[in-house]
Amino acid sequence: MVTPQFFPITPDFLTLACEAVNRRVDQLPFLHKGVEITRERIGVAMECLNAEATHTLPLRTSPAMTKNMVEGFDRCFELRFGANGKIEAGVVAYVLIQSGIAEQVEVQDRCTHTRTNGLRLLPAWSWHIASGTPPEYHPTDSKQKTELPAAWLARCPVCKTGILQKVTGKQLFGIRATDYYIECTHCGAKYIPEKENFRLVSIVTIRDPRWKQLLNSSRSPDAWAALAQANASVHRQMVMASVRKVVPKIAGEVNTGVFSKLKDGSIAVPTGEKTLFFRHVQLQFGRSIQVALFTRSTRTLADIISLPVYSDIRPAIERAYAPYLPGMVGAFLAEQKKHGEQLYSAFLNPYGDEEYCTFRIDEDEYSCQKGVILILVKGKVGYVSSCYTTFGTFFNDELGRIIPDMCYRDGNETACRINSLICSSRDSVGVYVHAMTGDAAIDELSRDIESRYLPVPPVPGQGADQRS
Repeated sequence: MVTPQFFPITPDFLTLACEAVNRRVDQLPFLHKGVEITRERIGVAMECLNAEATHTLPLRTSPAMTKNMVEGFDRCFELRFGANGKIEAGVVAYVLIQSGIAEQVEVQDRCTHTRTNGLRLLPAWSWHIASGTPPEYHPTDSKQKTELPAAWLARCPVCKTGILQKVTGKQLFGIRATDYYIECTHCGAKYIPEKENFRLVSIVTIRDPRWKQLLNSSRSPDAWAALAQANASVHRQMVMASVRKVVPKIAGEVNTGVFSKLKDGSIAVPTGEKTLFFRHVQLQFGRSIQVALFTRSTRTLADIISLPVYSDIRPAIERAYAPYLPGMVGAFLAEQKKHGEQLYSAFLNPYGDEEYCTFRIDEDEYSCQKGVILILVKGKVGYVSSCYTTFGTFFNDELGRIIPDMCYRDGNETACRINSLICSSRDSVGVYVHAMTGDAAIDELSRDIESRYLPVPPVPGQGADQRS
């Protein structure tokens, strides 16, 4: 692994970052979820992200990454700051996202080749050894320092992520000379003063084609602020609608069907001339159900249809929805579904619009072994699979956490199918594992169980009764 080059953040640049935190989250230093957010923590977190070539790190360091000496954001932050990486790094990451300094993205785990949550430092907040001096931040007297900033400067009306800052000593090409202009730290949108109003004269990144109509429009600061708050509320409602809070059902006695159950919860599975014993695995469920998860994908519509798997719908999409190609596919499909258009389902795998839950298994002597997995639903075989990595990786990193891009055609249909099966049958599902060493033997046993007990394939869009 190449050693990262941690270029120290300059004091002026760190001051700008802290000002973004002050405006968007709270006045530094402050306590959030038991973690003290300080200037030093913000600086170290930004240096960890900036040291990567892509300015991106996985939020969590998986066991496979640890084994291969690959660091995620939590581990990097822990080594640099000497803190509890899993707890403190997660809180600092949240603050960076809320401040418009970083954004949450989906990255590929280089060790397990699965998609996972990551953290990316936004281009406006990155630097290198030859970077110029950032615009100076000039705090005024102590009285003004404690005052809240103008409402419209706290959130960019275009991207709803960055903050707006005053830039002096520069002029915009093709725009009449002004003493200053206002620029977004995230998307680069620029506003020039016109008497009591501000005119939007430039948008560097256009993610939503509807923002084109705002170019060259002149509005008062209050009007811009109202527009930013209105769209931020819509965005929050869309995200919250995709997560339904529930209290997981307490599993009762699992029906093992034709399989005999032992006192320790294991089951006896006859296979040919011998009987094998499968150990019961207890799933630890999260407290939420994810609905319409595909609407949270941050890939663009253009990126999606450029993939070979979407070649059959690409011409129709390019003809009918050309203005939406630069926008996020998740938001596009959310609108399609909202208006009853079945086009959205053409982008998804057969199980891409199901309800999903999060779950994991405890770390014990079995979690680091491999073998055959057997899932029972109401006493019937719902799923049989070979596991070549470890049971812990299979459940915790692959099946137990579905991310938006898994829901699409180019995603992970199997993970979506099994997660939705378990989600809809939380009170009656039984998960069992049989540890083995040889991959060939694992495959042979898996095929034998499938041929003997004929698991019924689940039907997309139907509940556990139909699946079982």
